[in-house]
Amino acid sequence: DETLHHVREDGTRLIVEHQVCRAISPSGAEGLGREVNGYRLSTQTPHLVLARSIQPDGRRQDVRPEACFLQTPQREADYDLYNDSGELVIIFPNVKPGTVTEFIIVTEENKPRIPGHYVTSFDFRYGWPARQLRAVSELPAGYAKRLSLTPLGAGVPDPVVEKLASGRQRWLNGMLQRRRA
Repeated sequence: DETLHHVREDGTRLIVEHQVCRAISPSGAEGLGREVNGYRLSTQTPHLVLARSIQPDGRRQDVRPEACFLQTPQREADYDLYNDSGELVIIFPNVKPGTVTEFIIVTEENKPRIPGHYVTSFDFRYGWPARQLRAVSELPAGYAKRLSLTPLGAGVPDPVVEKLASGRQRWLNGMLQRRRA
């Protein structure tokens, strides 16, 4: 699971999410068959770059265009009726134990959440037996000077900070989470 945030001078972002998951049980396969990715309707536009299932024998099956769609939130419809949420839904084909699902979504943000500031969070997914997360934030130097991380929980490694030739900074935070199944 990799998330990249490219922060522009005005605070808007390009967010690239690349996720690869393997189903290890029938219930895991059921959960991986449908991905729901949220975004803010008024400030963000998602673009699906890649979505596919990879079978245990190596066959790749692209998600069909009609199996990807935008919707207003359905899981908590009453609550979400009055907020600014949208969802990109992906239905993966033929997911069973041993199947790998993969997607890449690029989200364009046309207005920062807080003008002049970069705010984000990287969270773990509830109920997953293991997750590896690599979070990358590339920032203008002015933003990077003010950036502070607030890790919640134990064992979160310190970020690696790279100064780029352009004067920007890249913050890398790789994490591994394991849970009991």
